[in-house]
This record gives sequence, C-alpha cells and structure tokens, in this order.
Amino acid sequence: AQQQQNQQQQQDQQRQQHQQQGGAGNNQQRQ
Repeated sequence: AQQQQNQQQQQDQQRQQHQQQGGAGNNQQRQ
C-alpha cells in the first residue's frame, strides 16, 4: 500500500511540473 501511495504522489508531482511546462507529456503520465 505504501508503494502505491508513493507512486500516486510522484504522478501528481509530475503532472504539476508538466502543467507548468504547458501540459506537455500529460498523455505519457496517464499511460
């Protein structure tokens, strides 16, 4: 369960970074 939570947090951080960059790479994260 801890690993899953960490993965979710990492995904959230990556999404925020990509949004700052203009949304590039969002599709890659969803996959």
